Amino acid sequence: MKLEVTEKDKRLLSIMAALALAAVFLILGIIPLHKRNQDMKEMAEAIAADVEENKRKLITLAQVKSVEEENQKRLEEIQEGLYPMMESQEIDRILTEMALAYGLSVRKMEIQMPEGPSSLPAFQEEKPASVTVGQETGTDSVFQASVLLEVTGSGEGKAGFLDEIAREDISIRTLTMRRLSMIVRGGAKEEERELEVLELRLEVSMCRKEQEDGDTYR
Repeated sequence: MKLEVTEKDKRLLSIMAALALAAVFLILGIIPLHKRNQDMKEMAEAIAADVEENKRKLITLAQVKSVEEENQKRLEEIQEGLYPMMESQEIDRILTEMALAYGLSVRKMEIQMPEGPSSLPAFQEEKPASVTVGQETGTDSVFQASVLLEVTGSGEGKAGFLDEIAREDISIRTLTMRRLSMIVRGGAKEEERELEVLELRLEVSMCRKEQEDGDTYR
């Protein structure tokens, strides 16, 4: 039996061959190329995300460094206004000399030395809420002694003494103040007289400071 191929069949075969060739090109060329493009796009997005994350970390690091530098500067300013570490006898001497300079007499002085560093809540208001004094700022090197002081003398002398303490800024802080009247006996005849007493509760702040030779005060 003889198979005859007509012109119509030839055209159909040509069309089928073209379709087959197009299918092969699509499977072997277009689809893999599209997949590679998609992979490249995802990779580029991942790299861009990493770049943004690194930028964010750098900005955060710069901010942290800025806060640390600011805190260190503030700490140095605080420490400049504080006394070096002292024994109770030295605190007694300083306050006694201050009182005597204004013609006052020290009637009573009780000094309680610190057992450890203080948190200095008085400085909290000058710092960001996220910063804890005594930790990030390093003010755990600051120590506070509590003093109960009673002095007698003229009203003018007491006023001058209070002004002197106020000028001490952060090194000596007045916590409470009371004016007391007492009846005492004195003189050859043991006569009674009224004595006006100024009672103060003070905080004396100290910190470890380096001397010029590099040693550190205790």
